[in-house]
Amino acid sequence: MKKEVKKIENVNRRKVMKSNTIRNLVMGTLTAVAAMIGIGTATNAQAQRVIIRPPRVIIARPHRPHWDRFYWERRVEFVDHVSEQREEGYEDGFKAGKDDAREGRDFEPVDQKKYIKAPGYAYRRAFVRGYENGYRKNID
Repeated sequence: MKKEVKKIENVNRRKVMKSNTIRNLVMGTLTAVAAMIGIGTATNAQAQRVIIRPPRVIIARPHRPHWDRFYWERRVEFVDHVSEQREEGYEDGFKAGKDDAREGRDFEPVDQKKYIKAPGYAYRRAFVRGYENGYRKNID
């Protein structure tokens, strides 16, 4: 009798051990899949980040060794895109402000088409300053 009881206990233990092994495999697989989905989501969020950098300053020197007799003369051009945007924004804003004041419109620089389609922050700030000066100058 004792041998039969021991055999039954051993069989039950093996079944429990097999079910524990299967349960552990399933849980491990689910954990791995969840971790992979989490990593994929984090990677997509990082890939969608937009980095805005200011435009570069370009320094150009002409290179014409064979047909330029002043080849060794040093010529350097400095291009500052931000100051160009400021100048253009101020001029556009001044004209728009002057026109709006002359035609009796309200003072609203942000409703102007050139302000809405501005190429950058420096342009917009200068546009508002120019608009304000043009509007006040024409009212006075």
